[in-house]
Amino acid sequence: MPTQTTVRILRTAAMTVAVLGLAFSVICWASLFVHFQIPYLAHGTYLYGNYVGRFANCFMAIVFGSSVGLLHSCRWAGSIGLLGCFLYIAWAWLPAL
Repeated sequence: MPTQTTVRILRTAAMTVAVLGLAFSVICWASLFVHFQIPYLAHGTYLYGNYVGRFANCFMAIVFGSSVGLLHSCRWAGSIGLLGCFLYIAWAWLPAL
């Protein structure tokens, strides 16, 4: 049975991951609208196989899992993480549309 301290540490880590996922999504959208370039996040070649893209996809999968887990205990953090995931999905699929 987990102790209260362990639960708090895991909840704080999941909240941090959710907020970082939203921040990453905002940076991706800002690079599209403000026209600054982030190396290896070039919008046209993102989905088609660079290592940074694969790492970012794995990170957003972790954000999604932690956000779903947070929906029960801390709804606002879970919602922020899911919003970040949906924004990232929309940004990543723009070249395919």
